[in-house]
This record gives sequence, C-alpha cells and structure tokens, in this order.
Amino acid sequence: MPPCRIPGNGNNGGGTHQSGSESDHVIIDPAGYVYEAVPENRVEGVQATIYYKEEVEDIYGDKHENVVMWNAEEYAQHNPLFTDENGMYRWDVPQGLWQVKFEKDGYATAYSEWLPVPPPQLEVNVGITQNKQPEVTEARAYEEGIEVQFDKYMDPASLTDANISVTAGGKKLAGDIQLVNAALADEYASPEDADAVRYASRIRFVPEQALASTTGEIRLTVSRNVKSYAGIPMTVTYSQVLDVEKEVQKITADNIKVLYGGEKELTIYALPSEAASGRTLHIANSSEMVASLAATDLTLDAEGKAVVKVTGDLPGRTQLTFTIDDVTAKGESTVDVMTEIITAEAPTASRASGTAVYRGTKVELATDSKNATIYFTTDGSCPCDENGTRRKYTVPIVISSDTHIKAMTMVGNDDVSDVKEFSYVIKKSDMDIAMTEGWTWMSHSFADGMTAAQLAEDAAVQRVKSQTQEVVRDPQLGLVGTLSSLEASQSYKVETSAATASRRISGVAWNPATPIALNDGWNWLGYPADQTMTLDEAFATTTVEKLDAVVGQDGFAQYDGEHWVGTLETLAPGKGYMYQSQSKKNVVYNTAIVSKAHAQHTQGIGSRLPLAFDKHKYPSVMAIVATVCYADGITADNADYQLAAFCGSECRGIGQLSGGLLMMSVYGNAGDRITVQVTDREGSDVLASNTLDFSETVLGNIEAPYAINVDNATAIGTTAYDGNVSLSVDGGRLLIHGVAADDINSVELFDINGQKIKHETHISDSGVDISSLTGGVYVAVVCSNGHYTYHKIAVR
Repeated sequence: MPPCRIPGNGNNGGGTHQSGSESDHVIIDPAGYVYEAVPENRVEGVQATIYYKEEVEDIYGDKHENVVMWNAEEYAQHNPLFTDENGMYRWDVPQGLWQVKFEKDGYATAYSEWLPVPPPQLEVNVGITQNKQPEVTEARAYEEGIEVQFDKYMDPASLTDANISVTAGGKKLAGDIQLVNAALADEYASPEDADAVRYASRIRFVPEQALASTTGEIRLTVSRNVKSYAGIPMTVTYSQVLDVEKEVQKITADNIKVLYGGEKELTIYALPSEAASGRTLHIANSSEMVASLAATDLTLDAEGKAVVKVTGDLPGRTQLTFTIDDVTAKGESTVDVMTEIITAEAPTASRASGTAVYRGTKVELATDSKNATIYFTTDGSCPCDENGTRRKYTVPIVISSDTHIKAMTMVGNDDVSDVKEFSYVIKKSDMDIAMTEGWTWMSHSFADGMTAAQLAEDAAVQRVKSQTQEVVRDPQLGLVGTLSSLEASQSYKVETSAATASRRISGVAWNPATPIALNDGWNWLGYPADQTMTLDEAFATTTVEKLDAVVGQDGFAQYDGEHWVGTLETLAPGKGYMYQSQSKKNVVYNTAIVSKAHAQHTQGIGSRLPLAFDKHKYPSVMAIVATVCYADGITADNADYQLAAFCGSECRGIGQLSGGLLMMSVYGNAGDRITVQVTDREGSDVLASNTLDFSETVLGNIEAPYAINVDNATAIGTTAYDGNVSLSVDGGRLLIHGVAADDINSVELFDINGQKIKHETHISDSGVDISSLTGGVYVAVVCSNGHYTYHKIAVR
C-alpha cells in the first residue's frame, strides 16, 4: 500500500504542496521501504540519501551528466533521512531523474534504480544485505516438535536433516523439518509459484512420534553449514540439551455483552494451562471508545486463566485480540455494549471448554443474571427439556471421566438463555521408559499406578525395589516378591541385565499438586510432575526445613534455609529421588509456573582429572559434603583441590565445587570400603586420603562439612594412574598398549558428560572397535587384573 501523502516536514515529511521554494516544479513523492531478505522484515535506521542527475556544459561546449545530492532544505525536508520503525522513507521532489542510496553499519550499500519523476514513485522498496554470520538465538522442545529461531532469515536449502538433527537418549530421531515463517524473498512473486525464492528464520523439527518429558536427553544439533539468505554459514556448530515443554495451543474467551455505563468481567484462558501458567497475556482493543479495559497486560494463573474488567463506554462493538509472547496461537473476543438489560445470560464455566483436567477437578457454572436458575445435562440431551434428564445446578460438577456439559440459564418461567456447551477430558500422561544396563532410579506420573509386571515386561529387568518391598526375576517362576503396584508418590530402583528398548506407557495423569506425606528421615520420593524444575521451583509450595536433603542418581542438594545448594540442580520427570526430611511433612509440588530450567547432566568428567564412573553400576548413593582443612584447623580454598572416591582402584565418584564446598555422590553397595582422595587442582599429586565404609546416607552437611586434612598425604590410590598402560587411536580402533589382550577384563568408554557409551569385555589384539564414535574427547577406562586406568582420548 502506498504511504499516506500528508503535508509537513521533518525526516519523513513532505506532501504534494509547494514547499515555498522559488522553483515552479511540481513535487512528487519517491517513497518506499527498506527490508532485509523478505519484504516483511523491515529495517529501521537505514540512512537514505537521494541524488538527481543534471546536465551541464563544460568550457568546450560538451554536455555531461552530473550526479548531485539534492538540497532538500530548499523544500523544507531533509536529505539524508533515516527509515522509521516500519522501514519507511519518503520525499517530495521536483521532476527529474532520481536515485536513492541506502547505508547502514554492517550492511552492504544498496541503490535504487534511476527513477524518472513524474510518474509518482511510491513503491521504491529496496532490500539490503547484512554480511553477518547467523546464530541460533532460541531453541525450545515441545511435545509435538522442536522450534529453532535464527537471528537471520535462512536459506531453506541448507535447513535439511543433514545439517539439523535431534537425538533422544543418544538415538537420532526421524522427522520432518518445517518452515514456520517462510516468506517470499520477492514481493512481486506469486505465493503459488513453486520456484519462487523463500526464506525462513524460524523452523520446526517434527518427529515421527511425539516427545514426552521422559523421552530421554533431547539434544539439538545445528551444523555450522546452515546458511543465511546471504549464503553465509554460522561461525560454529550449535548443540544444546533441551527440556520437553508444554506448548500453548489455544487462547480463548467468550463474546460478552456489557450494559452501557456498566462493567463486566471477561475471563480469558490459554490452553493447556501448564504451558501458560505464569506467562503474560497481552490484550489489543480495536475501539477504546466503545469499551475500556482495566488492564492490557495480565498474568495467567495456574489454570491458564486471566480476568479483566470491561467497561461499556459507548454503544457499539469492539474486538479484543489476545496474544502471548513467542506463542503462535492468538485469541479473539467480541464485546457488544448494549443499552438494554439482558435478563437471562448464558452460563459461564470456571474452566475453559476443551480443557484437559485432572480427575476429580471441580467445574463451577455461573451467570450474571439475577434470580436465575442454571440447568445442565451431561448425557448430550438438551437442558431445555423439563421432562428430560436435566439437573438444577447447585454444587460444582466433579469431572471423573471425559464429560460434555450442556447448560442454560432461566429467569422466571419464560426468559431462557442460549444453551452453552462445555467439554472436558481427563488429563493423560505419557512416559517413555528406557533403562540403562545396571540400576535406574525411576518414578511415574499415573494416577492409577502401574504394576511391577508392567514395568518388568522387558526380560532384561531383573529386580524392582521400593523403600520397603521388592520383586526379583526368578529363571523358572518369573517375578517373585511382595511389590505388586508402583505408586506415583514413590520412587523405585530397577536393575536390568542390559539396556532396554524405549517403550511408551500411557495412563490417567496423577495430579502433582496432591500432597505426598514424608516421614522423619529417608523417603523414596516420586516426581510425578510433567516438567523439569529447579529444586527451588519444585518445592516452592512445600515447607522445606534447613538441612533437608534430596539425593538422585545425578547428584544431591541440601537446603540452607533459603535455597537448595548442591550438584543436583533440577528434578526431572520419570526420575526417582530420596528425600531426607528433618521432620514429618507433606511435599506439594509447585504447579503454578512454567519452568525454564534446562536439562541437567550427570556429573561430567573433571576438566583436568582423567576419571570416569558409572552411576548405573550400583544401586545406592552416599552423598558427601566435604571441605579441605590444614593441620591447624584452618579451612582451605576448596577451589584449589580435586575430590574423588575409589573402591580399590575403581573410581566411584568425582567431587564438584558447589557453594564453596566439595560435594560428591559416591556410588556403591553397603559395606564397600571407600577411599576418599584429595589431589591438587591438576590431579597429579594425592595430598590426602580417608577410608570409610559405604552407607546410603549424607556424610557431613553444608553447616558442618566432612573435613579432610591435607597434611595427611599418602600414596594410596596411585594405582589409578598406572603408567604401564597407554592408548592410541588408529583407523577406527582403540589400541591398548602395555598389557596383553587376554589380561584385560573390560574396556568402558564415557563421553564428555560422563555418560557410558560403550562396554566391551571381549578384547582382541586389534583393540576395540570405536568406528561408531563421532569426533570428540572421550575417557577410556581399562580394567585389568582388578586395576582401573583412565585415559582421555580424542577421536577425529
């Protein structure tokens, strides 16, 4: 659409009027906008300078064309000027031949064609190119797909599965890559033209099977080979672990009628509520003269609901539009301001129709009509039939199964409202179960529980333990034991003889806001929430006590009176935890937020200490909160030391610095003799070692840490650095030198996050096949004659 032609001056001033110049030429706009990549992507702050051609005669009588920068001040305008927030620029110039030059830092200078005036030049739209390497600015994983936002419009030809991949639990997912905001590069191209050039800055990877919060570690990798619209690749490959989040699918509100001069509350819902809770809803009003709003930015509550007061200021109609930042879905509502009182207004419900609710949720019906009666049905019949199955509404309706409500309002005997319909489905939970060889701490989120037999459907499952019961697989009898049902409020330890294939289980969702009773001491606590949260977020609605502790397979944390401190930073769906409580209390998980907590990993390989451990090899964890001391009792700077735990020469844990203390999860069995070692920061010299018996407890705490005196130096543990064994990588094989193949019990490989990716017990003279490993740094653990040696290797 051509820009409005209005009189005036200033950067974008001008009109069809004479400017006051002595020139008698008619002045006509050259105008347009500046964009980058696609016409919709306007660029603000571009310096636009206009020139004209004039013919001059030299001293020899020869005629030449000169390009002259136009003196716009003679016409009460400016040259150069800068594009506005819509990328627009505009002048009024006399007749002649004109050209516009466009400049902005970081962009290649661009020029318009030479423009004859007249005719009017109203659509001189010019694209400029920024020669900047693109970046990924945001990536989010939803159940239905993963969205990736670039800071530049990108060339779709480079946005392929060869350059963009998603893995779940280490396995690459199959799926399609969709362009979320594809736009034509040429403003004159037809949308139906299959050959037209299109660019997109936001894409969505849609897997063949929907993701679940328990699918496993979701990792997005975007190769540096993806290219911007200008053909420029990224600087580095982008790789990020993502949490699976809920996505706002719908924003809805009823159309309402407001009495002229009166007020009414309008309720807006964003669904599903768990994706919208805590987010800001924006309201745009098409006619503020007809109706005014008490607020235009509202915070959505735990039900995804916001309420705004609407005042009828003038008879008529206005349209309200609802949006949430970074959400594609939008909503609308019509407000009619009336001069007549409506006596029988249709009922409203306390939950938006179409909501998935937890079983037992109560839905309230209401009407603004005075002295009114609400009738409803749940069998599909009309509440208007007084001889039918309708019921008079007196108490909230309890949703125990998928329910469809029809309701109407009646005032007196004759005034009846329209029939409104409200549908609700029971919220379901999906859980992807895939266990690593060894022990896995797990929980679930099913209201009806799950059976031990259901969990142990895979023959690799050998044992399932709760805090007080267990079942064990017998070769002849199958599962034997007292544990029959697994509850959502508890956690369990599962032992498997091999890694199990991913298997999806679905059921009615357990409400995570249901209180879970804790005893004084240790409790095997389930985590039935459907999103990853920090411990501060998850326990925000629980009365947590100082020195309460939570232990998981990925780390542990203690409460210092204000915050949780430790190596366990998040709680994740599907994982199991142990909670040490100072007294009896109830845990009530926080459901009022949408957490942005990032997925956390198991403790990784020390940056300097070439050690690795297997968190799945043993069922139990001993948590240690330690500090290094000198002989005189003065506390050392723990950042100067490394902490590790060994059973014999096998590494059982690696310390991490948290809150100024050394915190370490030690993995083992009751009765194991554990040597706790302190080394220098480089890990080269053992400065102290203490020996203790393994037990499933917390040793030390954040107020009184377990003290290790560095003046107690011994040579214990040096077998962990056996210099007789060395490794090399050649042609996709890991070669082991200094020990015969027959004397090697096993070789294990760990990635940089401490995850075990290979376990080999049959070693040949030609070494171990590692051709499946991609480039990176790994730790190889070689066990020979009961001794473990650790080596960092680089795979090219």
